[in-house]
Amino acid sequence: MINNPEDTPVVNHTIEGYTTDVTELCGDAVKKLVSVSSITEQGETIRSGVVYMVMGTDTWILTSAQAAEPNASVYIRFDNGLSCEGELRGTDELTGIALYLTHPDFDVEPIQTGSSANLKQGEYVVALSGRNLHTQSGDAGFGITARSAQKYRSSADSEAEWIVETVFPDIVMTPQMEGGALVNLSGQLVGILTEAYSGERSGLAAAVGTGDIIQAADEIRRNGSVERGYLGVITKDVKELELYQKSAMSIPLDQNTGLVIVEVMEGSPAQEAGLQANDFIQIADDVLLSSQDSLRKVLYSHKPGDVIELSMIRGETENAVTVTLK
Repeated sequence: MINNPEDTPVVNHTIEGYTTDVTELCGDAVKKLVSVSSITEQGETIRSGVVYMVMGTDTWILTSAQAAEPNASVYIRFDNGLSCEGELRGTDELTGIALYLTHPDFDVEPIQTGSSANLKQGEYVVALSGRNLHTQSGDAGFGITARSAQKYRSSADSEAEWIVETVFPDIVMTPQMEGGALVNLSGQLVGILTEAYSGERSGLAAAVGTGDIIQAADEIRRNGSVERGYLGVITKDVKELELYQKSAMSIPLDQNTGLVIVEVMEGSPAQEAGLQANDFIQIADDVLLSSQDSLRKVLYSHKPGDVIELSMIRGETENAVTVTLK
């Protein structure tokens, strides 16, 4: 019997090569997180943020759009305790992210980006905040991916609509985590925590996935805003289908590219073009669709009003469908 707690061994269970001891992961990942302080006449708002990209003297910080105040004085506090002024370069209401630019005179390491599309239900993930300015401690949560989903969102200020890649871990989210990172057990960013704490009750975290983050952040960095073409379909990768599902849809059993439409959104361009659930899309705008990310990239490369052509199979019939994006 072990009576001295210091002599108690640390038990590391290994599942598919990953260890459940995440202390080293948290210690490394938190160095790449920041606190974003926005100061206005109404007071100060502090959210977490992630060092997303470093290009020469430019350091780009991703956070939640809820932290973005257009006329605020912004300070980015890095994990080393030093602060720099930050400039809001833009927000994206539909994904809920904001991008800041700052110029630290010290070395900063960006977080590595992983694929949220590759997350499996039940896969371990860690939610992290930046360190609190006053206590120098951060919040962390450890759990599994409850589900990854494509979530419909519309803009309150315009007619813009989008299907957002969203990750739902079974982790309780604290106010300090908003704008922080959801990482896999390789320490790679798979989502930005964007759902806010609500009232007296804490809710489960939700994060916009890297499939959208990478595209939206690049648009903001280059243009200050995000413009993309809305199609209005929820899809599933053919490679994720079971054999009996492929057979039922008349999809060749060895087919591992393309997307199956799961749902067509009401009033969407896809519905207006006649697309239906269980249609199989192989090509969009001359791009072979290997995954949902492939379709997402096509849509981000277009703007509302653009026309794209889809190669679609319904049953035994293959058709070319023209869609005017919104």
